[in-house]
Amino acid sequence: MKKNNRIAIGWHEINEGELDTANVVMNWGTDKQAIEAATRGFNVIQTPGKPFYFDHYQSADPTDSLAIHGYNPTEIIYRFFKSFRKNSYTEIPILE
Repeated sequence: MKKNNRIAIGWHEINEGELDTANVVMNWGTDKQAIEAATRGFNVIQTPGKPFYFDHYQSADPTDSLAIHGYNPTEIIYRFFKSFRKNSYTEIPILE
């Protein structure tokens, strides 16, 4: 990767190995894991489940939409950052 002037971005588990700290840790785990990776010298992108996973309910009404992992109000998202990017992953594309 270095030879081609590229860096790798990997989930926070890459902090558990002996990878070059030129790689970037994408942390979906705890803040403690992010701090450990940063302390080792990694750049860290925070992607915690709450508030950033949009497959959680954004409404207090659990029948509002199909979702997993409980309630994640949009107000929390708005307080966390001034802007954000949403990626969509379809786990249940068709209901039968």
